[in-house]
Amino acid sequence: MSDETRAWFGRLVADTRERFAGLAELGDDPERLYGEAQSPEGVVAVVAPGGMPVRLTLSTSALRLGPQELAERIVATQREAAAEAGRRQAEVVQELIGPATGGAVDVRSMVDRAVDKGRFRAAAEQLDSADDQFGRRR
Repeated sequence: MSDETRAWFGRLVADTRERFAGLAELGDDPERLYGEAQSPEGVVAVVAPGGMPVRLTLSTSALRLGPQELAERIVATQREAAAEAGRRQAEVVQELIGPATGGAVDVRSMVDRAVDKGRFRAAAEQLDSADDQFGRRR
């Protein structure tokens, strides 16, 4: 192996280690990856990547909504926050690995495709089905 090849391989290994270290550090500051959304009625949801709820705040005006409408606002706001968390995570990962791939890997596009609106529609249909089964209360 030539000295030039060894040097190139050494730079590749160092760059890869640096990128993996950056990915490992994502867990050190999870709040920078949280997504937050707010409804017009004052439902505020903070969600970690993957959709895990972190915090939910309800304003006085949100509490004036009926139970069903409040539940719908909470779910919709959490969905928005989860999508935002996914976008934030994709942005950070893109910054870490994107340059190494020469732009061949577009993490943002992968996340946009993964946040499949069809899954949200299916979940909404399941909620509607549960409402029908157990009787919708308003």
